[in-house]
Amino acid sequence: MKSVVMRDLHDYVRKYWGLLAASQAEMLICFGCLVFCGNIRIDTEELINHPGSSLGWLAIGRWELAWLKRLLGLGTHQVIKSGVLFFLFFWLGANFLTFGIYERSGKKKSRYWIFLLLYATSNIWCYQIYFSLQQAEVALAMLLLIAAAFLMTGIGTGTVMNLLRAFAAGVLLFIGLGAYQALAVYYVAVCLVFFLAELTAEQKKDGYLRQILWMIAHFGVVYLCYHWYMSTFLVSSDYMDSQMGWGRLPVLACIKNVLRTLKNLLLGHGPRNFSFYGCCVILLLVLAGSAFACRKKRNLPWEKKKIVYALLGLAGLVLTPLLLTAYMGEMIVTRSQFALPVAGAFLGMYVTERLAELWDARDHGTGYWLLFVCRVCICVAIAVQVSYDLRLTVTDEMRCREDEQKTQQLLECLAGADGGELPRLPVVFVGYQEADLPEWCRRTEMYGWSFYGWDYSMENPTGTTHRICGFVQAYTGNVLREDATEEQKKRAVELAGQMNDFPEEGSVLVTEDCVVVRLSEIKEQMRTDWW
Repeated sequence: MKSVVMRDLHDYVRKYWGLLAASQAEMLICFGCLVFCGNIRIDTEELINHPGSSLGWLAIGRWELAWLKRLLGLGTHQVIKSGVLFFLFFWLGANFLTFGIYERSGKKKSRYWIFLLLYATSNIWCYQIYFSLQQAEVALAMLLLIAAAFLMTGIGTGTVMNLLRAFAAGVLLFIGLGAYQALAVYYVAVCLVFFLAELTAEQKKDGYLRQILWMIAHFGVVYLCYHWYMSTFLVSSDYMDSQMGWGRLPVLACIKNVLRTLKNLLLGHGPRNFSFYGCCVILLLVLAGSAFACRKKRNLPWEKKKIVYALLGLAGLVLTPLLLTAYMGEMIVTRSQFALPVAGAFLGMYVTERLAELWDARDHGTGYWLLFVCRVCICVAIAVQVSYDLRLTVTDEMRCREDEQKTQQLLECLAGADGGELPRLPVVFVGYQEADLPEWCRRTEMYGWSFYGWDYSMENPTGTTHRICGFVQAYTGNVLREDATEEQKKRAVELAGQMNDFPEEGSVLVTEDCVVVRLSEIKEQMRTDWW
């Protein structure tokens, strides 16, 4: 198998070397500034201030993420090294995924550029890259899961070689789940993509049902092993339980969350991302209609058995972006939508290819215009995704520069209020401040939010204190005490009611046991409709 795969890989590189180069160039355009700029974002300050720590990953079941960080030597904040490794793993993963489609489809000549460019420019990756402290590790975990899926698809009877492949795939899957639990849906989506690609191969093959059941059983066993390991050897926290809707919310509310996610995926609603998913579902319906129309004229150019399995695979792939929401019963954060780029990109390529086959030598007028519309939709989607990625980049840059300027003002005010030196008393920040950004910037669940506004709520009006102190230390090296007692925080809130908003005069008050900084009055924070 090894020699065959290596030969196929050599052929793929020789045929599509231009696509490999283009994908790297597009990745650099979309994510280069985000990766290499070194902006301090949420959680990154923890790595800067506490190098070598596990960052709480062990408690939430991401032990492999901490292990991969040590393996890669990224226990400290290293912008260049982390960025280079991210691009290496992400580029290898995207192209290995594309090669897997090529190899499983029987090395057919196809429009692989559609899949690769749609996948590589997806806005979902911006939300993962935002957490620069784990970008390289997550990209490596994705690469390992692609390798696991490649090993599991096309597996035959229980020979020694196939059992070894299954074991190796299990190890890689176990590592991937231990690095980031949400990658489970990524693995499922990749398996479905490889399976659908295999169905397009010209050679006849049986045992599709056995292969599907074998992959399901394999995933179930590995997933159970993961949960056993986590419950036995790790100290759990309520991080995951707090995000689980089932059992915490009414059943009807959980069902509504799933339906709401589906609606917004199809309509591309919300400021978080542009998704090609809805367009692909529409194109898939166009394909179904075209197949029905052509069926009346003559037989379809595909085997009936393969059509049945293709319909099952496509239905599964369309549903993969909903799996996490259905599992949790709650609206999930954008960065966890790993299945969306895979599903959208493959559907775009798959529909285009099947329409080209379907309308070959038939009604050239209709077929030509259908394919033309498909190509236009895909090119527009790629352009929009690139544009959106760059808007997020500019948004983060402007947010970071404003936070840095605000921090310099803060240090001057603190020093001026305490005789020219930074206070040694605990500092309490009351209220919050938003980033002052132009309208065209994208304020999403993470992008566009100032350190001076994180973790604030009406119930916790001093919630920004930890984040601000962390940013001040990470950016300037100055340590502000954040160990105020609950009584001191309560009194700070009362005192802040008579103060001005920072950076106005009278916004900083030094008391006998703490320093109070009023950012704003206690009010509802601006809401962002994630979906």
